[in-house]
Amino acid sequence: MSEVIENIKNIRRIKGISQEAMAYDLNIDYSTYGKVERRQIALTVDRLEKVAKILQVSVEEIYKWGKKGVSRDSENEKIMLEHYELLSEIEYLKAELELVKKQLFDKEEIIKVLEGPKR
Repeated sequence: MSEVIENIKNIRRIKGISQEAMAYDLNIDYSTYGKVERRQIALTVDRLEKVAKILQVSVEEIYKWGKKGVSRDSENEKIMLEHYELLSEIEYLKAELELVKKQLFDKEEIIKVLEGPKR
């Protein structure tokens, strides 16, 4: 089963799905899902089917992931993984930019208050 869990982690990462999103979609606590991926809690067959649905793959594909004939090591997968990593980085940078804009706006407002009314 540990190979299946490793396959689930790899597919989840390639598809850009967070552990938090998986937990939410499975209707379980985030820490519980983390324990599943760390192999501290077994994954039930029902949950495995739900995981496959969330990842938009079949249970069979999860089991076969990385075996001969399955695209785990393909160039396409590597490109997809890089694509999702870049998208994550872009989202992080956008959030950072918004924070800097807000800080700049706040500082401009403080300067206006300190300068007082203009005559």
